Amino acid sequence: MKKKIKKIRVSAKTIIEKYNSDFSKFAEEKRKKYPNIAMQIILSKNNLKKMQQYIVENHKLLACCDFAHYVKGADIKKLQDVVLRYGDYFYCYYFARYVEGAEIESLEKRVIDSKNLNYCCKFAANVKGANIEKLQKVIIDSKSAFYCYTFAHDVKNVSIQPLQQAIIDSKNYYYCFELARNIKGANIKALTEAIIDSENKKLCFDFAVNISGTDIISLKKIFNKDKYLKENFEKLQLSNYFTSLENLDNYLPKTFKEGSKDFKELAKLVALYIKDKTVNASIDETEKIVNQEMKRFNKIVEQKRAELELIDKKKNKINSNKKTVQIDEQNLNNSKINCKKNESFCQRDI
Repeated sequence: MKKKIKKIRVSAKTIIEKYNSDFSKFAEEKRKKYPNIAMQIILSKNNLKKMQQYIVENHKLLACCDFAHYVKGADIKKLQDVVLRYGDYFYCYYFARYVEGAEIESLEKRVIDSKNLNYCCKFAANVKGANIEKLQKVIIDSKSAFYCYTFAHDVKNVSIQPLQQAIIDSKNYYYCFELARNIKGANIKALTEAIIDSENKKLCFDFAVNISGTDIISLKKIFNKDKYLKENFEKLQLSNYFTSLENLDNYLPKTFKEGSKDFKELAKLVALYIKDKTVNASIDETEKIVNQEMKRFNKIVEQKRAELELIDKKKNKINSNKKTVQIDEQNLNNSKINCKKNESFCQRDI
């Protein structure tokens, strides 16, 4: 589907008189008026030349970016040269991100040379044609755990392992946890080892609770030293165990394992009820609630099983009766056939 473009015609006189020759103010006003709509600003050939010359000669950096972005027929190279000569990393990033036909490599070099890690991340994440490897090297060489995590989080199809190693080497264990929790492709084993080496009880607890596929036994050795964390983990294990349908299946008789959607919905409700009731309970209270609810749950299971067994018996009886009737009908048919045969023999004798 073709993208909708709002075409705006304007004269240089309007921009000079109404916006004090500030093209960027005019562009900003139109952006607010037409949010989420692509714009194209159209100037006559003579007006375009005059306005562009004024912007270039006065080194109006934001206007250079907006003029190149919105104005049909703008001289992209001339405007980019002004940005490269007089602008900093912000204007180079802005120009590269929004101007179609911008020369990305030279703008990227200015951002890299600035060593501004925030804009290196933004450039890699948002600029089409950015050199991801070059920008990633700047981030890794900085040894900043925050920006290594930001790069891994924001940039698509990036190699996670070098960033992960930089975070582990920085010994910033909070970002080891965030990487394991939020980034697909993170090496959970290596991050678990780093968290264990930190001997941070709270982080080891958070890792064990929130990260699947981790070494819970080793993590427990660290956070079990804290009585409060140990008690909380045991309580969570008790209540969370029953929120898994796979675990609940262990409590279901064979009759239900293959069937009833309704019954599995009931199992879910019981599990959620247990979790809700045990949020603020002590370990003893949690255990009591779990045992009580599972007894009630199993009682329902037994009742349902008895009902199904009764239904099965009735079905079997009906099927047995049907078979008896079918056998009787078959015997009757056989008798009729025999009678007919006897009649024919009798007629022949006569």
